Amino acid sequence: MSSSFQMLVVGWCSLPRFGRGLELSIFNRLVFCYLITVWLFTGFYCCIQ
Repeated sequence: MSSSFQMLVVGWCSLPRFGRGLELSIFNRLVFCYLITVWLFTGFYCCIQ
């Protein structure tokens, strides 16, 4: 489960663009990826308990 979750996070973070014509800078992409990762991890952790 953790390996698939890590693959999902890596795949999400490595996406070059989000949506059509929406170019995000590397900094914005890293911040957005970090927020999404924290949100997913928090929800996943709450679901386990």
